Amino acid sequence: MFQNLEYEILLKKLTILGLAQFQEDFYIFKKITYSFLILFSCMQIVRYKR
Repeated sequence: MFQNLEYEILLKKLTILGLAQFQEDFYIFKKITYSFLILFSCMQIVRYKR
């Protein structure tokens, strides 16, 4: 995800498409991370109730 953006920055050829792809990838990454946090929290609650 970050490698493509870093590569474009190093080449000084930052494109709109590159930024759009980075934004989309980052949104998916953030969503997956948030889902794991919710899942982990639920697992802790279930474990605590036992």
